[in-house]
Amino acid sequence: MQEREMASKNLIFKAMVGSKLYGTDTPKSDADYVGVFIPNKEYLIGMKTCEQVEFKTNPSSSGRRNNKEDVDMTIYSLPKFIKLCSQNNPNILELLFVDKKHILFTTPYWEEIVANTHLFVSQKVQHTFLGYAHSQKQKILTKNPEGSRKEYIEKFGYDVKFASHLIRLLVEGYELMNTGKLSFPLTMNRYIRDIKGGKFPLEQVLAKADELEALVLKSSLSTPLPYSPNYDELSKLQMNLIERYWNENTCSPSKLETSDQRSLATYLHKLFKK
Repeated sequence: MQEREMASKNLIFKAMVGSKLYGTDTPKSDADYVGVFIPNKEYLIGMKTCEQVEFKTNPSSSGRRNNKEDVDMTIYSLPKFIKLCSQNNPNILELLFVDKKHILFTTPYWEEIVANTHLFVSQKVQHTFLGYAHSQKQKILTKNPEGSRKEYIEKFGYDVKFASHLIRLLVEGYELMNTGKLSFPLTMNRYIRDIKGGKFPLEQVLAKADELEALVLKSSLSTPLPYSPNYDELSKLQMNLIERYWNENTCSPSKLETSDQRSLATYLHKLFKK
């Protein structure tokens, strides 16, 4: 509870992610949220540690799939976020490109991070996004699903959710390698949503995956991305943000765009503190 309260109090960013961000959601999709917080001093220069805190209405141990009523929320410490983002982790790197519609809470600290997106994104994208895509493909081909996912195979002959992630990762990797940016909703979002709906045979999905992977590999010949992240500048950015936050000991959230966003942000804030 202490770490949850700290993360909530020191939050610098929170956004809706997952299928609702990608534009691949269905009426049954659950809500996924990710945020970033700056830890108290004792958690960075003292003996305590806290890299992330989580809240789930449906713990993974339950054995059931999330439904539209469920909420998953993960809040990362700033050092953990910067580490994963500099590694071009697909699930973390996308946070730098979230559109205003899906940002529930932001601060000048976060806006400074976004202004330095170019320090993070590098040719590592090719390896991380292809690596994550390959892991999804392997899960599809093993046909050894978790208990909550057996119904996919029983209904469609393969795990359509893993398949949708496979294509999504390749689409994202291709866009990043060619432009250094991500746009939401994703290009091909309707196609990815149709995959989730089981509208295509597995062979067709795997053929599309091979086609997209070839494009990602080819894009490495002309990508505008630097070879690696700028670790020196990222280190300076992290230290500067943390020191400023501790000195100022406050942050003023930017105004949310709509009353709906304000209501949802208030709801999530209360939910997170439980």
